[in-house]
Amino acid sequence: MQHINTSILDNDPFLNAQDCSENWTNSLKVIKVSEKDATYQVTYNTGFNDVINVVELTLIPNGSTYLIDSIKGW
Repeated sequence: MQHINTSILDNDPFLNAQDCSENWTNSLKVIKVSEKDATYQVTYNTGFNDVINVVELTLIPNGSTYLIDSIKGW
């Protein structure tokens, strides 16, 4: 964490990209994979290749909203 706290990121670590296109939303899918711990799988395709990007998010309640508690990508 120290490295991240002192570095300036020039890309989005969630998307693993510097720029994104509005067209990405055409392939965006969100699926709830666990009722127990509010885990969601988010998939999208950038349109640059046939690779489907997968991100798994676990959320925690924060008043009337939610915060991201953990992120896994592959």
